[in-house]
Amino acid sequence: MSSSSTESDQPAITFYDIASKPGVGPWSPNTWKTRLCLNYKRLPYRTEFISYPDIKPRMQALGAVPGYNDPAHGGDVYTLPAITVTVRESEDKTIVDSLQIAYYLDAHYPTTPRLIPPGTRALQLIFLRWFSQTIQTHVADLACMSCPQALDPRGAAYFLRTRAQWYNQALEDWVPDDKRAEEWMKVRKGFGMLAMMYDQAKIDLKGSDADEDDEEVVWLMGDDPTFADFAVAACLLWIKKLVTDRPGEGWEAVSQWAGGRWARFLDKCEPYMCED
Repeated sequence: MSSSSTESDQPAITFYDIASKPGVGPWSPNTWKTRLCLNYKRLPYRTEFISYPDIKPRMQALGAVPGYNDPAHGGDVYTLPAITVTVRESEDKTIVDSLQIAYYLDAHYPTTPRLIPPGTRALQLIFLRWFSQTIQTHVADLACMSCPQALDPRGAAYFLRTRAQWYNQALEDWVPDDKRAEEWMKVRKGFGMLAMMYDQAKIDLKGSDADEDDEEVVWLMGDDPTFADFAVAACLLWIKKLVTDRPGEGWEAVSQWAGGRWARFLDKCEPYMCED
């Protein structure tokens, strides 16, 4: 929901996203998870886009904690997404990391739909770890090569310089052309495993006689989406917005896998994909 819909009885929320060049819009899977969560809960917020080199000073000014610490990356690394919530007059609280933000929103907006339903926290953590290791890590190798093309000039220069320093390898060498097909096969295999999980969710929701040819999209935990579903949607949006469409690759290919299953999945998430 855009800032124009702010209600007087709701604390003001500022959502921090990564700046991109004109025409690209939001693209980061990490920040998309939070955007989907805010939209799903119908919480009013405004977006502040920050160029990559400005993330650290902006987050430090807000008193945010670093996303992680890695000596190879220069110590403390400040990351997005983040939100700032005005908890009372002249007092703001900043929360970093999409999952921590989800926990906060569930706890402090109890009348809104839950992102982590009671009793599912551990299961969702297990799923998120599996999803990251099985699918997103391979998508990242392919998508990060295109990140500079999506960023504003300062952000692109920063991204190229820091990633070359951190990994001792130029972005264009992350996945050589002769390895791309193999990497895409890993992504497709992972989404095939994910499809089986959603099939089990459909059986759980509709019973063992659920029609395998039924194209209706269901969520992992039943009738309503949860944080885990938004993690899947965010990764699909990353592919759709950023991964170059070479023949047999990118969203053109992914949208056709499993008879168009993942295109239908994103279509069902469309009500929560407002970019304002």
